[in-house]
Amino acid sequence: TLVLSNLVSNAIKYTPRQGRVTVRIAPRGEPPHEVEVSVEDTGIGISPEDQQAIFQGFFRAENGKKEAKGYGVGLKVSRELIESHDSELRLDSRPGQGSRFYFTLPVCPPDCPNLGKGLCHRCRRSLLAEEGDR
Repeated sequence: TLVLSNLVSNAIKYTPRQGRVTVRIAPRGEPPHEVEVSVEDTGIGISPEDQQAIFQGFFRAENGKKEAKGYGVGLKVSRELIESHDSELRLDSRPGQGSRFYFTLPVCPPDCPNLGKGLCHRCRRSLLAEEGDR
């Protein structure tokens, strides 16, 4: 919830009042073995040269400094949390056209003994190994 809260908060901060913020959760695969979570906005966007720097911590793009206050650590923390779940926080963005931050998370298969408890790393690795064998 911390990651999603940070992404939505950033999207709201950097999107003008008449803009739009969209949160989506979509299944991936058949049957679904993961979901893609995305937060997309119609805000100020991020230049290509700043797109990696925003994930390093204590960095804020110049156009972002003009729009809102902050320390520039939220995306670094968010990326590290997502990586701790064997995933990656990704970004599609163009200045003046908004941004889309997204990541995937695993889904337990219906017969998983951990169903309802969340998918542990062991179950995720097992599922990925099975797919690699196919």
